[in-house]
Amino acid sequence: MIIGLLGAHRTGKTTLAKATAEASGIRFMQVQLSEAQRILGFDSSKQDYTFKERRQIQEGLLNYMAELLAASANGNIIYDRTPLDLIGYTVSLANSNVLDRDDELWLQKYIADCHALTNHYFHKVFLVQPGIPLEHNPKSAAPQPGYVNHLNYIYLGVVYELNMRTTAYVIPVWITDLDQRINFILKNSGVY
Repeated sequence: MIIGLLGAHRTGKTTLAKATAEASGIRFMQVQLSEAQRILGFDSSKQDYTFKERRQIQEGLLNYMAELLAASANGNIIYDRTPLDLIGYTVSLANSNVLDRDDELWLQKYIADCHALTNHYFHKVFLVQPGIPLEHNPKSAAPQPGYVNHLNYIYLGVVYELNMRTTAYVIPVWITDLDQRINFILKNSGVY
């Protein structure tokens, strides 16, 4: 069984995936999107790329994720990200840009490709919503609660998309305790 966590940055996905793996004995796989972006020749801390450049980045990240899933998707695994994560950031970027017809068509196809990859590999996905305190990481930008909530609303729509065939669960915002989050995943995934 392949389980994936999705959601905005700083919602505790990696910590939760690791802890769930330890509690259940399934394998943990970390999806390192910032590292993949660096390998593609782009700086993840830079925010002023054009939408055309962002398209190139997002396509590279989806290809990275497809290769990672193809190479490691055997057995019981929990991933700390899914292709659905890529949709949230891409849609958020699209909202802050004026898109031409080509961009609009690309975005529709990209969203469909992210859903198709998720549907192909993942049995269940869990949206990890904001709720835990946002702490400042000196290696990244300061926390932005408004942006985290903005992304969360996008992800709520993403998991209820008609193209979504993978079973999706939404961890309620009031479940912030790590053990309760682990129990929510274990109870709903059937992995013990």
